[in-house]
Amino acid sequence: NKDNMITHHVIQYGGNIPIWVLFEEITLGQFSKFVSLLNDDVLKGWVNTILPKLPTSFCRSGIKSWISTIQLLRNKVAHSSKVYGEYIPYNPKLLQEDKDMVGSDISDSNFYDTYQHTIFGGLLTVKIFYSDLRLSDQESWNHFLEKIKERICNSSVIQHGELGFPDNWYRCLTLI
Repeated sequence: NKDNMITHHVIQYGGNIPIWVLFEEITLGQFSKFVSLLNDDVLKGWVNTILPKLPTSFCRSGIKSWISTIQLLRNKVAHSSKVYGEYIPYNPKLLQEDKDMVGSDISDSNFYDTYQHTIFGGLLTVKIFYSDLRLSDQESWNHFLEKIKERICNSSVIQHGELGFPDNWYRCLTLI
């Protein structure tokens, strides 16, 4: 009732609301649920369109785990929850290239314990989405990382390990 675009599509098109109109109105949690309900063929087609470099094996479990990860990370940060030194209960499926860049063996279960449930694991996930955006968006991502780097370097309290960051974290997260 409150949104003119939704009302327009209900009245003019019998409730057939285009996805871009819907995404303007739903929360990240609702979006996550929406994606979880898509059938495999639709989900695969969508993922191949937005992330064409992504291995096909990541279409179902990968994208869902990434959206859930971003939702949880966003909610923790938006509601001023502690993330520094915290175990974060998300479970993103990480790309092999990211694991290789960190330098951990894929068969090593400690990789997941060390990196996956940390702010670093969440940032690796966000990086995936930025990797297929415009160059200006990728530069914004890198600028964000530069600010984190400055904050860590200029602090006697912040330790990159408490964020789950490996020694080469900056290289792992930087785009272009």
